[in-house]
Amino acid sequence: MKNCYIVAAGEISLLPENLGADDFLIAADGGLETLIKNNIKPDLILGDFDSLGYKPEGADVLELPIEKDDTDTLAAIKYAIKKGAEHIFIYGGTGGRTDHTIANLQSLSYIAKNNVEGFLISEKENFTVIKNKSITFSKRASGNISVFSLSEKSKGVNIKGLYYELSDAVLENSYPLGVSNSFKGEEACVSVEDGSLLIVFSTSLDNIL
Repeated sequence: MKNCYIVAAGEISLLPENLGADDFLIAADGGLETLIKNNIKPDLILGDFDSLGYKPEGADVLELPIEKDDTDTLAAIKYAIKKGAEHIFIYGGTGGRTDHTIANLQSLSYIAKNNVEGFLISEKENFTVIKNKSITFSKRASGNISVFSLSEKSKGVNIKGLYYELSDAVLENSYPLGVSNSFKGEEACVSVEDGSLLIVFSTSLDNIL
């Protein structure tokens, strides 16, 4: 697979559209209910099914134990990485229980650690994590963007093309220096030489180069 789309059981107003032949869709536990309501058939149904309330039937079902270390969403992420996914998009991973939202943000770090691009998608904003690399937005990007250090210290942070810029800076996870920045109609780039950054942005994924 090239792109893997995971639909989880959180609040959801957007769903993946126009999936191609190289795309793979996973329903993580209660995310199946959302897909059923929208007449979308997943390639794999995965979970312990405590949220769904029943075990689906079929060859495309992978049942997980209730008592486990991984969340259903992280288990889906690990499956996607094992199958060679280059990009992972998580829907229904925010809202509802705050602890699950935090778990999904941490799971973005797991994705980045494995050199895969991951995005957590919600109605008003998107989230991604970069580790020792960069992300570039087109000049069409608009709205707000914030950059937070997930590492104790992220070194060599550069922010170019945004309203507030940084050059070879150090961001710490105890001080939110990168909050509330904005696009200004030119190509923008955020990079880090040593560390992991959580990036929260309101612009569409279509504006990532």
